[in-house]
Amino acid sequence: MINIKEILLSISIALDHANGRKPEFSLKLALVSVFLAKLSHCSKEQIELVYLSSIMKSIGCTSYSPDEAKIFSGDDISFKSAFSTVDSINHLDMLSHMRKLKTGNQWDELKMKFRLILDGKTLYKKIIEAHCDSARILIQEIQLNPEISLIINDFYERYDGKGIPHRKKKDEIHFATRIISAAQYFISLSEVMDIKKIDKKLKAASGRMFDPEIVDLLSIFLDELYILMNSDTIYDDALSISPNIYVKHLNSVALLISYLPDFKSRYTPTHSKKVSELALYLAKSMKLSEEEQSKIYISALIMNIGMVCIPSGILEKKSTLNSSEKEIIETHTYHTYQILKKSKILNPYLDYCISHHETLLGTGYHRRIKDLNLSQSILIYADKVIALSSERSYRKAFTKQEILKILKAETQDGKLEKSIFPHLEKYFGIKNKKSPYKKNLYSLTEREIEVLRLIAEGNTNKQIGNLLEISSRTVQHHTIHIYEKMGVKSRSAAIILGFKEKIIKV
Repeated sequence: MINIKEILLSISIALDHANGRKPEFSLKLALVSVFLAKLSHCSKEQIELVYLSSIMKSIGCTSYSPDEAKIFSGDDISFKSAFSTVDSINHLDMLSHMRKLKTGNQWDELKMKFRLILDGKTLYKKIIEAHCDSARILIQEIQLNPEISLIINDFYERYDGKGIPHRKKKDEIHFATRIISAAQYFISLSEVMDIKKIDKKLKAASGRMFDPEIVDLLSIFLDELYILMNSDTIYDDALSISPNIYVKHLNSVALLISYLPDFKSRYTPTHSKKVSELALYLAKSMKLSEEEQSKIYISALIMNIGMVCIPSGILEKKSTLNSSEKEIIETHTYHTYQILKKSKILNPYLDYCISHHETLLGTGYHRRIKDLNLSQSILIYADKVIALSSERSYRKAFTKQEILKILKAETQDGKLEKSIFPHLEKYFGIKNKKSPYKKNLYSLTEREIEVLRLIAEGNTNKQIGNLLEISSRTVQHHTIHIYEKMGVKSRSAAIILGFKEKIIKV
């Protein structure tokens, strides 16, 4: 059994980046929330639940990133950050937060703010549904306490019953949610104002947004909590109070990690999973040891976690990236290192994870190293092949012949390892026969499975309609039926369940 408590802290740091938070925000949240839970005389089991819910609260937050990016001129991260302390039913507060939204283009800002005024509540609800929907399934992926999903579902409720999605109020809201939501508001305020102003803001929100008893505790212990949050040992402090969480294999945790960056763009929802399968095929074909095969497979799933730090608008840009945008993209391997480096369990994979954009000539990024072993080279090949074979916002997918031509040229130039290329040719020579229809857990029809597979490949309703020679409206009807049968409300959740139940395959 493997204790993954360190990995959960790494995941929380990735989620902080995805939300435009300072690194270790979620760790501070866990410390403050546990402090409040103890003062509230919670049991040991309840305190553990508060801790894990604080750490995992934002899991699933990237499932709506492409749509948030459309609202905010491509920068979903700044959008999340700008509205982190907003009172969603207070129009003056909404307008105040809108002033923070600066895109550099006045016309874009005007259109964005106008859309938020007209459709703000509807958009907010869709974002919340996608977040909660994905969170529920991702938490199941590593078999955490399912009650954490209930806590996350209540996070957008308000103490006065004016929140969403269910308008719960007072004690109808989970006790852990009442603690964590007030703690998060306090920490967010502490980053931008002094203690006196924080106290005033908290008291103004008492009984409206938050439980008055929790707010009273925050007010009484403001000084102690302020010291707790500004410790130089936040990571170690959070790790010291973490319960032990065991899994049999790292695969499920690695798969969970892979979904966080992959959902940042509608063109990459299955990128890491495809890379891991191809990398594993190449490793087996080249007769690497089972231990090395496993290391390559896990590395392929987690190596793009740094992409959560990249605005979705750059990943979805319809024209060629400029030099500044390319530099931002190239920082993702550095961010991967920063996110994973403190986990002792993931440390053996780290060198593989940050080398998948290097070359044997030292012309890659971000370390520009030349000395690459065979496993690192396999990951480079696999990542390139899947990227080239998938459609992007600015180009169509390359054909097999085109991909082989590109990689052969790079091999001849000395950028890529020559010994891998014949195995890639063999891979492309394997005929992909269509799998026969099989009954499935959700009773999806053969056509619904086809639609779900194309959704997982990042296609829009219009593109799916063109591929299947049906109308976009028919695709929409199929999608609604898929969601109803699977019990989900978002594409991301349907994709996760589709792979989990082996309804769709890479």
